[in-house]
Amino acid sequence: MKIALRLSLALLTLILPALAQTPAPGTPLPKNPSALMELAWQQNGLHDATLKPWHIHATWQTLDDKGQPKDAGTWEEWWANEQEYKIIYSTAGFRQTWWATDRGDFITGDDEWPAWIFEEIEDIFTPQHPTQTKSFKEERRKIGGVELQCLVPRQHSGPLHSYCLGFTSPAIRVEINPPVDITYNALSVFQGQILPGDIRLFRLGLPETAIHLDSVEKLSQVTHALFTPPADAVPVAPRRLGFPDVVVGKMNNGENLPTAKDSMGRPINGIIGLDVVVGKDGTISRLEVIGATPGLNQQPFLDALSKRRYEPSLYRGQPIATRIQEVLTFQTN
Repeated sequence: MKIALRLSLALLTLILPALAQTPAPGTPLPKNPSALMELAWQQNGLHDATLKPWHIHATWQTLDDKGQPKDAGTWEEWWANEQEYKIIYSTAGFRQTWWATDRGDFITGDDEWPAWIFEEIEDIFTPQHPTQTKSFKEERRKIGGVELQCLVPRQHSGPLHSYCLGFTSPAIRVEINPPVDITYNALSVFQGQILPGDIRLFRLGLPETAIHLDSVEKLSQVTHALFTPPADAVPVAPRRLGFPDVVVGKMNNGENLPTAKDSMGRPINGIIGLDVVVGKDGTISRLEVIGATPGLNQQPFLDALSKRRYEPSLYRGQPIATRIQEVLTFQTN
């Protein structure tokens, strides 16, 4: 099933004035699409181990169907190096501090996994890009009257996670990761890395979310106390699947999924994206809809997927809980 680019009028008006703010490149852009994607991965976001210690603060606000504020929260990180950082996740009903140290990871506050939106924010500001470059092809698209080069993986089945850039800078402007579309605006450069100041996140059939970069700064002083968890901090296993010594688990049996139908019981073409937390016993402990085709009857899928069982992921040979994303697409013909 081919997934079309889904951009609302509100999104288009955000892109147009922001294109002029794209940071200028230091060298000519590669003509090969895969090489250009590799360059974009290198220069977008705070993920270079050579960066000086930094502190970043961002806020997010989700709007309901009428454009009124719904959920909101803040995300904040202090980073010294790849083994030493601290992250605070905060909403009206949740607060957790994550401590990464050379002795392992710890948390204070709520012991549940942070909401899915925090995972998305970290993918935006501190992305973990693939270690091996995938093969990409270029597709030129006009978005709101502006032509962009979109880099699409060379694969022929399933949703395609692609990126759209301008023609003079490696700055990512639109990210298409069905069922999510993201626009990056108010771009700036920090320690040679490109960061968006304002982001809009659109999910199929669900309200949009606005993310704002409040501040990013170098840490003039890095003290041991800043990254030392308190005595009551609880040790936890790594949560990132790319962490060294983590072996990713696999689904060991699958429920037969129902036919995609609308609320009237009629077959429907569509897509549903899910955020899944798999416990260390291999059962699903949390299932959240990221986005779904409007009109799709979601409940039969949630009922079937909740019964799935996994071989749990392992950290140094011991089972751990992990978070995965699953995207299902349906075509009636």
